[in-house]
Amino acid sequence: MVMMGLDVGDARIGVAFTDRLLFAAHPYGVIERREDETAIDEISRLAREKRVNRIVVGIPYTLRGEIGVQGDKVRRFIELLRRRVEVPIVEWDERMTTAAADRLLRELEMPGRKRRKLLDQLSAALILQSYLDMLKNKGELDV
Repeated sequence: MVMMGLDVGDARIGVAFTDRLLFAAHPYGVIERREDETAIDEISRLAREKRVNRIVVGIPYTLRGEIGVQGDKVRRFIELLRRRVEVPIVEWDERMTTAAADRLLRELEMPGRKRRKLLDQLSAALILQSYLDMLKNKGELDV
């Protein structure tokens, strides 16, 4: 089984995958989001190529736990994606993952330009890892 994690932003979509044993999430890359259809084509292609069984998409809730403007945008994107992929899509609370990813890259003293390139895919990996951890804690994964 392989899962894909997505951090959907206005300009880029960070992508991560689990290993086949569902042990950990790994950053994969970034899809430029110039047009939704093109981005969805790329996500669909990657999902088929990697034989993905589930896609986990981060939803940017507000600190109050509500869906804000950005969350609405991501949900609209998810609806388009659901029409094109045949695997289940899970919406997952991504509060603070971008901040955590940025903090980690700064602690590693990653230069600004390189940090920006890695930020989205690391955020996707953190979203996916937190989902995996929840499944493991609930005993819903045999790993």
